[in-house]
Amino acid sequence: MRRTVAIAFIIFWSTVGWSQQLYLNQGHLMEEAPYFNQEFIKTKQIRSIRANYAYKDQDVPIEDTRIFRVFEFNRDGFLIRFVETYDVGYKVDSTIIQYQYNDQNLLAKKEVEDIFGKCTYSYTYNEKGELWKSFYWRPKTDEHDLKEIAYEHYDQQTKRKWFNGEGRLFKEENVIEDAYGNVKEIISRMAIGAQRESQKFIYDNSGQLVKMIHSTKNAEVTYDYIFDAFGRPEIEWVKRDEKPLTKKEFLYREDLLYAHLERDELTKRIRIWEYDYKYF
Repeated sequence: MRRTVAIAFIIFWSTVGWSQQLYLNQGHLMEEAPYFNQEFIKTKQIRSIRANYAYKDQDVPIEDTRIFRVFEFNRDGFLIRFVETYDVGYKVDSTIIQYQYNDQNLLAKKEVEDIFGKCTYSYTYNEKGELWKSFYWRPKTDEHDLKEIAYEHYDQQTKRKWFNGEGRLFKEENVIEDAYGNVKEIISRMAIGAQRESQKFIYDNSGQLVKMIHSTKNAEVTYDYIFDAFGRPEIEWVKRDEKPLTKKEFLYREDLLYAHLERDELTKRIRIWEYDYKYF
C-alpha cells in the first residue's frame, strides 16, 4: 500500500489512524501544534485536553507550577483552540491560538493573541491541497508578510519555491520521496547567501519514522525514536553532534497518553507534563 506522508508524519499502529494518539511532526514530538492525531481525537470524542506542568531538579522533590496547556477540539477531532501559559513571577501570561478550517478541512486561519497583541495567519491552497499562499498580519502595527509557494512535481520529488510579497524568490526546497511515498529527505537552500540545510528521514520496515537527521553548516541534530509493543512512541532522544541534548518519555494508561517527561541532559532538569481529558 502506498503511504502518503506530507509535512506532518502520522504514525499508525495498525491500518487505522485512530489507534495512535500522537503526531510525529517532522521528527519533533510535542513541539508544534497540532500534537494529536485528529482521527484518534474524533473516535474517542475528546472535547479538551489539559496538560499541567511540574519539574524536578537533581536531589530535590518535584515542584508543581501554575503553568498549563489546554487543547480544545471540535466533534470532528480538529484542534480549534490552544492555550499555553507562562509564569513571569508576579502573574501567569498566556498565548491563545484559535484555528479555523476550510471545506477541505485544511487550516484556513490561525488567530494568535499574546503579550504583544493580536495577529492572524491566513492560508490558501491550490487544487491539490498544497499550501499556495500564507499571509501574516498584526493589526496594531500593520505589520504584514505575504509568502507564495510554487510547485514543480517530478517522479518521487517535489520542488517548492518560496516567494515574498514582492515576488522575489527567497527559498527553494526539494522534497524527495522513497518508493512508498514516504518523505526521505528535504533539502532547503536560501536564495541569498546560499545557506543550505537538509532533513533526512529513516523508517523501519513497517513505515514508522525511527530517525531524523537535521544538518546545517554549523551542526547536526539527530532525533531517534523507540516504540512500545503497540507501535506508540515511547522515547525520543535528541543529540547535537552526537552529544545528548534531551530525552522524552511518553507514558500511557490504557490507550491514552497520561504523561510525558522531558529530561534536559545538560541541566538534568526533568520537565513533567500530566494530561487530563474531557469528553463530549
